[in-house]
Amino acid sequence: MERSPADMHFVELLLGTQVLVEYLAGPSIEGEEDWKKLEEGGYLSSQPEARTRMLWLVGYSHFGIEALSEPEGGSEVFLSWSSVLRMYGLSRVELEQFQNESQTASQQEDLEPNEGT
Repeated sequence: MERSPADMHFVELLLGTQVLVEYLAGPSIEGEEDWKKLEEGGYLSSQPEARTRMLWLVGYSHFGIEALSEPEGGSEVFLSWSSVLRMYGLSRVELEQFQNESQTASQQEDLEPNEGT
């Protein structure tokens, strides 16, 4: 039995939607020299930087969130909860309404007879 959207955690409702994520990040890899340094066992250092991106939320766990840069086939991103500052998306009301509509459509499909059986 599916849970009621009202009983779901906000992050559960955000799954499959585009969210604005604010997170802390380390230094960017700027070029060949940085890659070489890393491949040789070195490291890059800088002050933490707050970054903001639009991502498609595809999963979460007690470790963090999994997201895509594009809804279909974008680069995969994992952000630990310790680096996530905030996530913005649709409102809870909009998300619950969307979930209710999806559940209703799914239940109607289940009731329709299958062709060829």
